[in-house]
Amino acid sequence: MRFRLKNISSVVRAYFEFYGIGDLRESDIYTSPESMVYLSQLFRSLQSVKELELGTLCTEVLSVLEMKGWKIPPDSARLCLTLNAFNHEGSIPGILGILKSSPYLETLVIEGEDYINYDEEGDLITRDPAVAYLTNGNLDLILNHLKTIKINSFTESVDGQPMLTLVRLLLKSAKVLEKMIVKDSIKCSSPKDATYLAKIASRLLTFPRASPEAVVMF
Repeated sequence: MRFRLKNISSVVRAYFEFYGIGDLRESDIYTSPESMVYLSQLFRSLQSVKELELGTLCTEVLSVLEMKGWKIPPDSARLCLTLNAFNHEGSIPGILGILKSSPYLETLVIEGEDYINYDEEGDLITRDPAVAYLTNGNLDLILNHLKTIKINSFTESVDGQPMLTLVRLLLKSAKVLEKMIVKDSIKCSSPKDATYLAKIASRLLTFPRASPEAVVMF
């Protein structure tokens, strides 16, 4: 079944999500060439939308497509972007893909969600392709208008990833960034937790910043 969105220039806010996680993980229907065309039409229809939110599965599908070389239609007018994303490396390609098509973006919000570890055959994105993308893919961003970044619960409990990788890329690209707020889901309930958070915050604060005015709060 196909549908089109027409004459919606007055729409201010839109939300995209895929439903049916079983189907998503059992077939490539959402990442087929036909689906790429379908998604492209939807994004073009919503290029004038100022506020866009993507659900976790939508971000994950975009990650697969980005690693396959598919690009989101560029030059959208969106000013505010909210991305719900699984907190693993596999979400980063999709995040970067949508950012590359958001030249006028002013506010970015990333809401992390715990990633369920399926067996290898059940994963839509396995670790190796995502790591290869982050090593060899085009990670350059042009964020000339991005002023505010909020990242919530996007850190795994071992080494601060994938949050640290994403923060590094954002800080070196956002030329007029004023404020970045990073909130970790881990609570300082023990000295070990406090030590971990201090270590992650220390690494975060060493990253180069394109904006001399950027304030980072952790």
